[in-house]
Amino acid sequence: MVQLDFEYDYSNKLPIKKCKVGETIDKIAYHEDANVFLVSTISTENYNLLDEEGEDTIDHNRDLKKPAQNYRGAIKLLSPGNLTVIDTLDLDENEVCTALNVSNLRINGTEGKRAQIFVGTGIYQNEDVATMGAYKYLDIINVVPEPGFPEAKHKLKLLSTETYKGPILDVCEVDGRFAVIQGQRMLVRQLKGESNSTPVAFVDTSLFSSKVKAFENFILIGDSYQSVSLHGFEAEPYRMVSLGKDEHNMKLNECEFIVHNQSMFILASDDNRVLHILQYDPYDVNSLKGHKLLRRTALRTNSYTTKMLRKDRREACFSMVNTLPIRKDVDLGFEVIGCNIDGSIYKVSPINEYQYRRLYSLQNQIADKEAHWLGLNAKMNAVGDLQDEMNVIKRPIIEYRLLTRFSSMAEDKKKMFAIKLGKDALVDVYRDMISLQ
Repeated sequence: MVQLDFEYDYSNKLPIKKCKVGETIDKIAYHEDANVFLVSTISTENYNLLDEEGEDTIDHNRDLKKPAQNYRGAIKLLSPGNLTVIDTLDLDENEVCTALNVSNLRINGTEGKRAQIFVGTGIYQNEDVATMGAYKYLDIINVVPEPGFPEAKHKLKLLSTETYKGPILDVCEVDGRFAVIQGQRMLVRQLKGESNSTPVAFVDTSLFSSKVKAFENFILIGDSYQSVSLHGFEAEPYRMVSLGKDEHNMKLNECEFIVHNQSMFILASDDNRVLHILQYDPYDVNSLKGHKLLRRTALRTNSYTTKMLRKDRREACFSMVNTLPIRKDVDLGFEVIGCNIDGSIYKVSPINEYQYRRLYSLQNQIADKEAHWLGLNAKMNAVGDLQDEMNVIKRPIIEYRLLTRFSSMAEDKKKMFAIKLGKDALVDVYRDMISLQ
């Protein structure tokens, strides 16, 4: 007999425990070497208007009964054991964290890599003062914990700060360096030491670029109003090459790479709660030698996506792929884990052609012959009224939630559905569904 921990909520598919930090949480990163979480938070405070030199411009705001408010950020260090805050680094006045990343970066002139904590910030005041941004390089040091507080054996150390014009909107690791969105440019920067860096390549961005993702030497830039563009980075000599761009002006929320069978796809979500899959294929005639990203399919998710994370399918969280007899030389590709503003989590995984045809046929049978909640049409909800995105969706995304109804059917009904899919299709369907869990 065992007793479950009452601090967890077991009503979902995964147990959930809430941790109160006391402030609004904005970004989360994990430091593998120190085994701690880095969390950026936002709080409000009285607003003091400062000029570009940091001097006060007006004094009457302090005497008001209800002074103006502005945001101030902080970086907190959380212990994974009991999820308590063990250290806090407060940012400056009117400064908030806009990018938080822990990457293994290469220092110039060396071959090895080290875990580097990068914090990008924006200093927001009013329309009369230019918006500034800063790079902050942090490190985690070991300290002697206080009595009765053994988990507080780490502290945050600010190594250096570099301030520039324009906020730092996003950051990612690319080939041992890091790429940042700074104002109207995307820069690739190389570490010169433990606490400073220098730009080695850049490209001018579109209207309001706010996302940057990388896969090997490919860099994906997402614009909040003009969709995504794909670029290539070369280190010898340093240069940026523009590869392709989406011709639709999609209002982008988040984007990420999906790579499978030597093919590169881009998963993007927009303000209309629709997921898009685009492909970079320079050998396709319609792509104009790769300058145009090809739209392959779309799916309505009914929720706003706020974050995407790419993982190798063999190393992904909660994956059951390793339980199947799959050879190690088989390319399973990379999948994307996404989270929505309502707290839900989803996963988009690539599959081979045989799996797609089998599961797509099964999905159509379930959608056409099974009764749905309140008489709703699952197929129309997923791909209906998307003419503005694509004229014809020839290869819809398969919805795993719809396929799970197959496992709860009676055995006779399963055989009736599977007999239309071919010989031994029942075993193949179960194998496909296990590989997608």
